Amino acid sequence: MIPRSLRVPLLLLCASAAHLLAQAPAAPKPPIVNDPALRIELVASYPDVEACTTVCSAPDGSIYVGNDPRDGRLSTSQPVNQIIRFSSMGADKKRTVFADKIYSPAGSAWHDGYLYVLHDPLLTRFRDTDGDGIADVREDLVTNLGIPPNEGLNDHVVSGFTLGMDGFFYISVGDRGIFQAKSVKDGSTISMRGGGIARCRTDGTQLEVFSTGTRNHLQVNLDAEDNAFTRDNTDDGNGWWTRLTHHIEGGYYGYPYDYRSAPNYGVVQPSEQTLAAIKQHGGNDQWKMANDQASGVARPASSIGHSPLVIGHFLPAMADFGGGSPTGGLCYLSDGLPEQYRGKHFFSEWGKAGVFVTEVARDGATFRLVSDTKLIEVGAKSAAGTDFRPMQLSVAADGSLLIADWGYGGWKSPRVAGAIWRLSWPEAKIAPRLKDESKATIEELLTALGHPDRDQRLRAEAALAMKGEGVVKKLAAAAKTERAPTLQRIHALWTLARLAPATPSLQPGGLADISRGSSAATTPGITTPSIRPGGAAEANACLLYTSPSPRD
Repeated sequence: MIPRSLRVPLLLLCASAAHLLAQAPAAPKPPIVNDPALRIELVASYPDVEACTTVCSAPDGSIYVGNDPRDGRLSTSQPVNQIIRFSSMGADKKRTVFADKIYSPAGSAWHDGYLYVLHDPLLTRFRDTDGDGIADVREDLVTNLGIPPNEGLNDHVVSGFTLGMDGFFYISVGDRGIFQAKSVKDGSTISMRGGGIARCRTDGTQLEVFSTGTRNHLQVNLDAEDNAFTRDNTDDGNGWWTRLTHHIEGGYYGYPYDYRSAPNYGVVQPSEQTLAAIKQHGGNDQWKMANDQASGVARPASSIGHSPLVIGHFLPAMADFGGGSPTGGLCYLSDGLPEQYRGKHFFSEWGKAGVFVTEVARDGATFRLVSDTKLIEVGAKSAAGTDFRPMQLSVAADGSLLIADWGYGGWKSPRVAGAIWRLSWPEAKIAPRLKDESKATIEELLTALGHPDRDQRLRAEAALAMKGEGVVKKLAAAAKTERAPTLQRIHALWTLARLAPATPSLQPGGLADISRGSSAATTPGITTPSIRPGGAAEANACLLYTSPSPRD
């Protein structure tokens, strides 16, 4: 018999235990994958991870997960979040807290032995030098990159970023903007009113504004030629819906005011929601006006082809998809998924609880939407209680797709949830990767410039750029070789451009022979390297690109 004096404490203890059990979530149920050739599996869930916003992979197969309970069950202005490292994706993986005391992680990437994390208002890189799975080097690269820390929801802020062939990170900026962000190393400073894309070198130097006039996209997709794309969030019913945009350097895209006075609200392929918003709020539906004259009936957005828009003061979006809340994205440039996904854009949609595969095609100086298909979803066949709220997407070392899952349709809540999923193709036969680019021969690195995995190409490019003038002749030869894969030649040219500022033979006038001898320089559609202030040698490297394409 329990003594009377212990009954109340025991009852309270039991009640507390029952409350904790009630709060602990069940293992998350997988969403539906609308392709029987693919498989989705759970990599990690609560309590190993929580409120997952970011995920990325290192070449050794380890993965890094950004936890953000600060925007979930916590309300604090303090940097209380963590980055969790898993040694692999297998059942025997080891978990460590790789980094702590960070703000809300909104973007991450692995490059050259460092984990880069964007946690507004900082871009920080971390390194583990002793192999214990815990970062012992921490370096803030850019400060004031967004809004000051506060207790509210960290939304519409600076977020995901992607490494380009030019050695720059292309950074997504929400419409809270940037006020005097500053590079710690070179002191370069930028401000941006509203949303767009910023960029900087991987050491945080040379901060620049790339494009402006968007609202709240959370990631920049770069394709194989470094064309930049975003999928933007809505303005909650006023006419700016989830827009697909091709960004160019210096481009302005009309938000928050100018789009309302443009034909189709500045969308080449508008959705029915955009047409309805024009009817409700007023505006010029150029396509509908012409169509009404012909038939009196407007076709749905899915059947609208390319219609030229004449807009004098900003650039149009390619298409929009009505409501939703796009979050992560990437252009799939690897060999771990079937051929039909390679070169396509993947976008995670928090609001629509799914992942979309989007195909675009060249259209003059820009691109047009071809298709937008929901690959992963929570549907009628989903198990009861399934909730899937994808955030960042990234490609794992083996070419599979990693998905950070917030876990539920809300925020600033006591609820605890979160998961990491892996989408894979069991039939994949991936090309071997280099084990250590620093120990590879020049010939191995040159070959790797044409590898089917973009991350491998970028690692090879960076390793070659570290070797200096001694590799210039071989890079030039690779760029000139017509039988070489086009991607290999493009990366060879970009490596030369990266070498140019510190390489005497690539100073002005030194690339004339390469320029004349490389037919890759006249390949239609190749993106021209940007000429940046003070970069005369790099500008000379741009002479390699003399494409007749209307995009150059």
